[in-house]
Amino acid sequence: MNHSMHQRVAIGTRSRTPKIITVASHSSRQQQRCVSHIPQKHVGVFTGVGGCKGDGARRSTCTRAAGVAIEATLPLSEALPFVLSHIYPHYLLPLLGGLTLGVLVVGQLIISGKVVGISGAVRGLVEGQRTPWRVLFVGGLIVGGMMLRFSLFPGAFGPDPIYTTAAESAELVASGMWRLGAAGLLVGVGTSLGNGCTSGHGICGNARLSLRSFISTCTFMLFGAMAAAALNTTRFEGLPLGFIVPPVPEQEMVTLATRVLGAAMAFIVTMASVTHLWADQGKAKVVALAQDVTDFGVGLFFALGLGISGMTQPSKVAGFLGILAGTFDASLMFVMGGALLLALPGYQYVLRSGRVNHPMTCSAFSLPTSKEINLQLVGGSAIFGLGWGLAGLCPGPGLVGLASFSASNLTFVGSMLMGMALVKVIQRMQAASFTNV
Repeated sequence: MNHSMHQRVAIGTRSRTPKIITVASHSSRQQQRCVSHIPQKHVGVFTGVGGCKGDGARRSTCTRAAGVAIEATLPLSEALPFVLSHIYPHYLLPLLGGLTLGVLVVGQLIISGKVVGISGAVRGLVEGQRTPWRVLFVGGLIVGGMMLRFSLFPGAFGPDPIYTTAAESAELVASGMWRLGAAGLLVGVGTSLGNGCTSGHGICGNARLSLRSFISTCTFMLFGAMAAAALNTTRFEGLPLGFIVPPVPEQEMVTLATRVLGAAMAFIVTMASVTHLWADQGKAKVVALAQDVTDFGVGLFFALGLGISGMTQPSKVAGFLGILAGTFDASLMFVMGGALLLALPGYQYVLRSGRVNHPMTCSAFSLPTSKEINLQLVGGSAIFGLGWGLAGLCPGPGLVGLASFSASNLTFVGSMLMGMALVKVIQRMQAASFTNV
């Protein structure tokens, strides 16, 4: 499907007799096939919230109503059977993107001994901890976003929802800006208090089988879904009701995703081999350089994985979190599932097998040590979930999305940094008042 052409077909019946129809568009190189559970005359193409246009499904045009291509929507009751029977090819890109993330978090652990925690890296910079790995990792995320935007996949970010789904109304544009600003503030505060986000807790923490991370993940998922439903995030993103069926990706996109995954694997293997070779020869400066290159490269490829999987499009996340509002897109399941498919056994082997005593570039692993489950963890995760559900953005996609130069991402990231700084200021004030008592 052409990246500039977002087709969305509404399926509004519970009939159990499926058939295959085709939907043609003026910009398609070939007809796109989609699942239909209703007579063809009732199939149309969404052009906005609750809007449908076109003479049936034979010939129809679509204007963008969300930053995500949708092939069809089904009743939510049919979501699980469809997902189980259509992992390939409908969810191939999210799966390949997730596998890329899994390769990177395991590689980073083996080589540098660190977890890939994006909010932690950014928060450290905000607090003045400008250690090289933080600068390089965050810089890699931003450079990877630039590569997506200007070369590999310009459609990774989609249109800015503030200026598309909010119509041409100054009042609605302003409300969209407030939404993104509030979301960024909540995400900044929440990730600071809860010490993690979807990467640190959702992937790395769960791969370590951390109970803290499991509880945090369940909490921010729940509150994200509640926020998306209560604050109409799916409507803001222009998503229809029902189970959203993503389109079958074009072969060029599958090729790109496969190459990104292969390049990420080759990068990790190469850096591990170089590090091992020079460490044996006592070349400390070269090993330190290899660690810096690894930190930057992991950030860069992590950005590419997020873009390929669709997670840089807030409407994808909003579709997943919109289940309580009657909308559901399963793509995020395959991103996190694909990442954990590699990260879980990789982490367990490295940390529990006894065969890996230390990382390749340092003497000890740098892992979270706290096992305490307290109000700060749960409360911070809940606040993060509210912000995530309000905007469909978290720290990683927000930073990568800076390459789009959109008002949404700039507003979100700016307010997120303010939220992180606010928590630090409050904590310092509390520490000072406690010392003076």
